[in-house]
Amino acid sequence: MSLIFQIILVFTIIISGPVWAETVVSAQFPQGVEHSIDDLPSLIEEAVEHNPEILSAQAKQEAAQTKIPQAWALKKPWFFYDVMGENLQTRLGPQEQRYGVMQEIPFPGKLPLRSHLAEFTANRIGHEFLHVRQTVRSQVISAYADLLEAQQILAVLHDQQSALEQVAATIRAQYATGKKQATDAARMEAEIAKIAERILKMTDMRVAAEERLTLLLNRKQNIQWPMLSVPSIPEVPFDIDKLKDLTLEHRHGLVIKRFALKEAETKHKLAKMEYLPDFEVGFNYVEIGNGTTTNANDGQDAWMIPIKVSLPLWEPQIRGQVKEAKELRKSAEEDVQNALNMAMADIVQKYTKFQTSSERIAVYEKTFIPQADQAFQNTLAGYQGGNNSVLDVLDSIRMLLEARIGYWESYGDTLTAYGAMEQAVGVPFNEIVSAEKEHHNTNHGEVQHGK
Repeated sequence: MSLIFQIILVFTIIISGPVWAETVVSAQFPQGVEHSIDDLPSLIEEAVEHNPEILSAQAKQEAAQTKIPQAWALKKPWFFYDVMGENLQTRLGPQEQRYGVMQEIPFPGKLPLRSHLAEFTANRIGHEFLHVRQTVRSQVISAYADLLEAQQILAVLHDQQSALEQVAATIRAQYATGKKQATDAARMEAEIAKIAERILKMTDMRVAAEERLTLLLNRKQNIQWPMLSVPSIPEVPFDIDKLKDLTLEHRHGLVIKRFALKEAETKHKLAKMEYLPDFEVGFNYVEIGNGTTTNANDGQDAWMIPIKVSLPLWEPQIRGQVKEAKELRKSAEEDVQNALNMAMADIVQKYTKFQTSSERIAVYEKTFIPQADQAFQNTLAGYQGGNNSVLDVLDSIRMLLEARIGYWESYGDTLTAYGAMEQAVGVPFNEIVSAEKEHHNTNHGEVQHGK
């Protein structure tokens, strides 16, 4: 048996083995592991329920809601009691004790403005909570995509490493009998070392993604994650024009700036109302001692209703407050315009990135992987015919490996881009679709009822 025939036989046996066939030769669409209970929707739900940042923002939202009724409330009244020294004599007798109550009352119109301000603030903080929740949701999708990508690439690399080690063992055995050159064995060992290095780097990526996901879910640290299920790539149910409209309506960063502008406008109005006086109304009661005068009303108690009016005399101070509020309102207006510009640019960028990464998946599935597989088959046939060397076969194997790794990299990028696109809009797409269907069914039912 000739040397070249022995090499062909070895490669044929190894390459036709189940491990090698699954890892290198097969151009079939890469499949993920589907047995894990840690699917993406359940992890998103877990993050919404347990993420500390979300819970903190939710508590702030609830706290802001309690300020709305407080804005209508008057300041606490003052009760006073005068301890009399020597009795102050009046025509009806001596004053024995004096007490009363005082209440500050803002100028009419100030309390409604304060209430509106509290409502705008509560709405802004409420959208900050929704923004945090949507951001964490996007971060969970990104961490999930990174971990999925790392797990799948590691699986590909480990299978490749195992197959190459089988080939290397055969070459070493043939080298020991003088049937193989030392350079072939060295090249094979170098190829295995490169894959081992990539496994180490990808392991670092896997650990980092696990830590990110663990933190987002508020789970215990240092847990070993199972193989994640591979979610299908969802389709975007809207075109770019519809996405822009949805972004203008739902993007929390933009809505937050709009409510901040309303806050600034209300504060400006309140600042100008400082030119108007406030009031203080009270009731005083004086107990008068009897038996010291001959007046027919001897000992009759006295009462009074004092009214105080604040005088906004320090006009420079008020003018400064008004100017400050005016400039802050202008700043808020510019913030809204800037947020609007950023929102439009962001959704276009995120949509383009999603479309590009989705197309790359299709290219890998339909073109790169089949072509790399065909190139490997041709190289192997050429090797069997004595026209190609072992290095040619290794190059074709490497090209197919890169194609499969590139597929999973594109898969992870697409999942991440989808989550980022939802974050750019501000609402998960499935919620928008469900709301539109419900609205359509409601309107359809009303029309049928009207008939």
